Amino acid sequence: MALPNFLKLTDQGLQYLDISVYTAFKWHDNPDQDCFPMHETVGKMAGLSKRFVIESVKRLEASGVITVDRSEVKRVSNLYYFAKPHRNTILDKIPKDFFELTSDLTKNERAMLLCLRQFFNHLPYECHESKPCEYFGEWLGISKDTVRKQFSALIAKGYIAERFNIRKCGQKARTYYMLTDKIDWNYEEYEKKEEVIDSTTLKVA
Repeated sequence: MALPNFLKLTDQGLQYLDISVYTAFKWHDNPDQDCFPMHETVGKMAGLSKRFVIESVKRLEASGVITVDRSEVKRVSNLYYFAKPHRNTILDKIPKDFFELTSDLTKNERAMLLCLRQFFNHLPYECHESKPCEYFGEWLGISKDTVRKQFSALIAKGYIAERFNIRKCGQKARTYYMLTDKIDWNYEEYEKKEEVIDSTTLKVA
C-alpha cells in the first residue's frame, strides 16, 4: 500500500487525522474491483467516528486526493477513487496490516505516525533534524506542540527510537531519530510472496 506525501495540511483544508481515513480507504482499494467501504467500516479501522469519517471524506475530496461517486440508493456505499500521484511524487510504503500492528496507539498517535512516515523516507529510516517537532510541524502545517505530544508518545511506545552519535571521546553528540522495526516498513518479504504467487499463477495458466 502506497501513501503519497501530505504536506501543508491546513493549506489544503485537512486535519492530520484525515490521513488515517485516507489510509483506511486505501486499504480497501483493489486494482481488480471498485473501492466501496462503508463509513462505519473505515471508522472502525481508523478508530474514528462515522461522523468524522463523513466530514473527512469531504475534506479529502476538496483537497483533490480522492474522488467520490456518491450512490443515490439508500444504504448503498459510495465509490471512491484515488488521484494518481505526479511523476515526481514520493510514495511511502505502508504495510497492509498497519492498523493491526498499531492497535496499542491512540487514533491521534496512529495518524501522526502516518504523517511522520514521509520524513523517514530513506533506509535505514532515519531523521537527523536537530529540532524535529518544529521541522515536522512547519512542513505539516500544524503546531509543533501537537507534533511534540504525539511524537513523544511514539517514542515511549517504541515506534520511533532516539539515538545518539558518540564522539571518539565517548561523549554524546547530536541526537537523531529512526523508525524502529516494530513495523516492517520495507516489507520486502510480502512483495516476494506476491511475486511467487504471480509466477505460480502464470505457470498454471
